[in-house]
Amino acid sequence: MAGKIVADTLEHSTAGSIATNYVVNGVAKHWVKFEGDGTVAVSDSLNNSSITDNATGKYNFAFASSFNTGDYCFAGGGTVDAGLYNVYMLIEHDNGGTTTSTIFTASMSPSSGGTFVDGELLSFTNTGDLA
Repeated sequence: MAGKIVADTLEHSTAGSIATNYVVNGVAKHWVKFEGDGTVAVSDSLNNSSITDNATGKYNFAFASSFNTGDYCFAGGGTVDAGLYNVYMLIEHDNGGTTTSTIFTASMSPSSGGTFVDGELLSFTNTGDLA
């Protein structure tokens, strides 16, 4: 049996209350944890339908459910060489940046002299409104 709950506020018995728009708008709508070197593979994700390895340090991800615009938020990072170096996840605009159904990313380590690197353990999240 399907149902519908309509509420403007959620209240917890000891932690207070929050407006439901914070819950709807403020949670991750896509996230992914993946292996970026060797055999590129997703280890866990939400709303991710595929990963493509485009080149060294460059990946794109397709969403199972699209965002309503390409202007969603992005944050990510990871490691390379068993955690010895930090890796920054970037939106890779040369290959497409963000669209409603795909995000193009790149990973770069400060120790790499500004070049793209295949990260060992990478993860990122996107927040915004789904279509």
